[in-house]
Amino acid sequence: MINDRWFRLGDGYVTKQTRSEKKKCDTLVIGAGIAGICAAVAAARKGCNTILLSDRPVVGGNASSECRITINGVNKLDRSVPVERETGIVEELQIENWYYNPQESYPMFDHVLLDFVTKQKNLTVLLNTYACDVTVTDNSITEVIVRQLSTEKTFEIKAKSIIDSSGDGLIAALAGA
Repeated sequence: MINDRWFRLGDGYVTKQTRSEKKKCDTLVIGAGIAGICAAVAAARKGCNTILLSDRPVVGGNASSECRITINGVNKLDRSVPVERETGIVEELQIENWYYNPQESYPMFDHVLLDFVTKQKNLTVLLNTYACDVTVTDNSITEVIVRQLSTEKTFEIKAKSIIDSSGDGLIAALAGA
């Protein structure tokens, strides 16, 4: 599974990769866009030990300062109905942003989102971490192999349920679906 032969460019030495860790959780959410954040927070609030992966140094996906696509949802889809709005966790995110970020700064929104997920009980956030492989047993994904760029660490994560919010169906594709 994990490539244990690492080639060091500086001196040509081949060594074993020792920065690896096994983790277990109830729910693994891959992709920390708004949908992934909502899924992870909902799972954590239900008491599930949850891990949220972001392959970027920020959470928020397209709503982060990297893409700057605002959360609009159903707002004003039908102008004859003045009370249309997103509710639930998305509304909580927007209220936090209105309170802490009245200037509507995208870099500040990154901080609002990160604070929102990191203060959530039962939720661990791994930034700069991308899924790169899966283990399938009896037609079920039993483990996801992820790498964290900032620490060069590999995690083997066993999860009871896996939510793919990657935006491109990466986990299903890795599993052969």
